[in-house]
Amino acid sequence: MFSYGVWPIESKDNPVDWTDFSKEHIKMLGLEGNGILLVEGPSPVNPDKNYKIEVINFH
Repeated sequence: MFSYGVWPIESKDNPVDWTDFSKEHIKMLGLEGNGILLVEGPSPVNPDKNYKIEVINFH
């Protein structure tokens, strides 16, 4: 369980590029950092989707 530094962002549509989407939101929220953990899983739209965690580094 993550309990520190977690900023969930719910998106109704999947962005084409999660890296750009993430950078924009981090800047918009005034947060500092050089990466994120992208967590995805099943939803009402995609109930058969696999769970995944992806590390996205900003350089």
